[in-house]
Amino acid sequence: MASIEGKYAQMAEMLLAAEGFLLFLDHAKRHRYKLDENTIPDGTHQYEDGVDFLCKACGVSSLAEMDKSRRSGQMLPRIIANFRRWQSAQRRPE
Repeated sequence: MASIEGKYAQMAEMLLAAEGFLLFLDHAKRHRYKLDENTIPDGTHQYEDGVDFLCKACGVSSLAEMDKSRRSGQMLPRIIANFRRWQSAQRRPE
């Protein structure tokens, strides 16, 4: 993981390093495309997939460009909020 400067680039790096973020991407993709766990098992997404997801969502080609994109300022906080909601839901007993 390279050291990058800029508020949104650092937020993105911290999100990628957060425990459970890649699992969140597995669950989100299954939910979005109505797939089952056999199609997208837990552990499918890797660091590079997370980078690709964040870059695509924020309309940039690399994490280093995050702070140059207005869209990053809109999307990254939404992604973080969705991740935190998902984390909270995972901790609740069923």
